[in-house]
Amino acid sequence: MLFRIIKIWRRLFLSAFALQSQPPKAETDEDAEIGEAAARRARLDQTSKPEVSENAMMKLMWAHASLLSQLGRYENSVYYYERAAMLDNSPYLARYKLANAYFKSGRFPEAKSLAEKLILEKTDAQMGAGKLHRIIAAIEHFENHQGAGQARMRNYYHSNPNEVTLSHNRDAPRILRTMGFHHCFYMPARQAKRGYTVRLRGGHFAATYLMDMGQYNINTYVINKGNISSIPPIYSPAVDSDTKPNLILNSIADPDLEGEALTALDTYLSDKGTIAVINPPQQVMKTTRDGNYQRLNSLDGIRFGKTLRFRVADQARDDLLTMIEGQGYTYPFILRSTGEQTARTTKLLHSRKDAQQYLTANTSPELYAIEFVPNASDQGHYTKMRFFCIDGALYPVVHHIDQVWNVHGSNRKSFMSAHPWMLEKEQQFLANPRSVIGDSAYTRLEKLYDVIKLDFFGFDFTQLSDGTLLIFELNPAMRHSFDHADNFPYMKPHMQAITDAFTAMINQRCG
Repeated sequence: MLFRIIKIWRRLFLSAFALQSQPPKAETDEDAEIGEAAARRARLDQTSKPEVSENAMMKLMWAHASLLSQLGRYENSVYYYERAAMLDNSPYLARYKLANAYFKSGRFPEAKSLAEKLILEKTDAQMGAGKLHRIIAAIEHFENHQGAGQARMRNYYHSNPNEVTLSHNRDAPRILRTMGFHHCFYMPARQAKRGYTVRLRGGHFAATYLMDMGQYNINTYVINKGNISSIPPIYSPAVDSDTKPNLILNSIADPDLEGEALTALDTYLSDKGTIAVINPPQQVMKTTRDGNYQRLNSLDGIRFGKTLRFRVADQARDDLLTMIEGQGYTYPFILRSTGEQTARTTKLLHSRKDAQQYLTANTSPELYAIEFVPNASDQGHYTKMRFFCIDGALYPVVHHIDQVWNVHGSNRKSFMSAHPWMLEKEQQFLANPRSVIGDSAYTRLEKLYDVIKLDFFGFDFTQLSDGTLLIFELNPAMRHSFDHADNFPYMKPHMQAITDAFTAMINQRCG
């Protein structure tokens, strides 16, 4: 019987790569046979001689469930994780996997209920408590209880800031990766081949596609309310707090959201000597939009639209508008919430009436007022280019062209694809950005590194008709991924160059 089950599972495993491109299927005869075997094993009397050991059956269930999950058959995977949980004599691990499977398949009520029960057990063997809390917080966000999810994670991280992930190589470099959690939140995000995952929104750059995290021994330390001054980071696989890391990777990227965490980290680093730090917190704190305006707008050949910060709380709407207009803003100008990296709160206002309506709906305590600099081409197109700066070198990311002023990448399939010359222009920019913006402009952008003094950051810009470089945004909070390369393969080698450059920087700093 065991040989038969192993044979079935092996056949499924060998066909996995062929099946990955197909949509999820209904339960197969082989699935049913494994399930029936598991059910029979669960019903066996304890005094009976088992035809398959419980431990072997549990491992088969887990392996089969994992394979089904990889193939996108999340509901089927839950079925087998449930049976593994029934078979396991020490059920915590099986039920932990089941809670994750529930979440991944979108069965949020079951995931939340089971995660809450597992957290209450507090067994010595408990693992993944942080992930269980994150699952619950993401579901609470989905249920429109974002505040409850944030409070949960603040409380958890304040006392449990260390989360160590070990490489298979215990001698691999040790990295202390710092994050903050004061104004961030978790939410469910659906990915085509991975089901639902927990996504952190706000305040950080993600290292997922910038480096192979599995090649390093990493402690992710989440700073909350100054805990880093009282709870020491764990640096080594041996959980030896006296062993220093080879590198501190500061992934906190938005000073508007996580300024308190950056300040706490800066205080912590003040007596740490010569440990290499990627993105020192003092320099990250200078990358607010109003801070960038003060630093960049005076540089030769570079323009950053006038950007000032305004406090909304306790001010009447018309009084606030009078204050903004009194600072020299004329319509149209832009308002957006501080601490916002997407366009969700960004609005181009053409009149005082527009501004009044915006402020009526606004819930943010602080706003940026941003000068709108006309930058459409003679054909009415708007362009947005992006570079990453990694260890002082520029790497082209995108060259977007659109019909609207607030250009975003989703238009590549909907608009740029209908105009082949736009895609050709992007390919030209990625292959040779100097040929698009000119040598002198490229040299001016290279010099930004000397001003910004960050090891990793990105910036969006366009070029005005007189050659001036209009920078829209500059910070380390920009996301790197291969998402668009799936549909536009010409992007892939350039995205890979970014990953390779970041990894090379990590390895060089680790010594």
